[in-house]
Amino acid sequence: MPEILQTLREQRKFEERNAAGLKQVQGKAESPFLWAILEMIIMDSTKHKAVCDAIMEMTEGQGDAAIPESMLEERTVNKLREHVTLEADMLCRLEAIKPQVSGNAQALIDYMLEEEQMHHTVLLGLTKLLDVGEASMERYYALADTLMNLAHQPGKAPRTKS
Repeated sequence: MPEILQTLREQRKFEERNAAGLKQVQGKAESPFLWAILEMIIMDSTKHKAVCDAIMEMTEGQGDAAIPESMLEERTVNKLREHVTLEADMLCRLEAIKPQVSGNAQALIDYMLEEEQMHHTVLLGLTKLLDVGEASMERYYALADTLMNLAHQPGKAPRTKS
């Protein structure tokens, strides 16, 4: 187990360095397209760093086995519901403008659609678990595994087009 933790610590440092290095390069990108591509990669590295932290906690047995009570509060669940609704609206808007663009612009819209659909589905699933007062993280982990597998199926077409 310590070997796994060491590998995750190294990966976390790599993601941190990657984000910082690309931020410097991004400052020189004059093209909005290149700036956006670099921003996506920087944000992914930042996200991957947080994922490494979560995996390390879970591996060390420190991860919560239950959803915190504060997440079950009605106000919190309502904020999640509101976000799910906003994302559904955003997905509709993106689908509406997609036919009006082509090439790399359409590739960026496809990227946004893919990411937002995944976020929408995961948050919708979490909201449903919270609505029924589900406090076990095990059901959420199972839901997240299923959704991540669906979102990252091999053989998907590349996101960028020439």
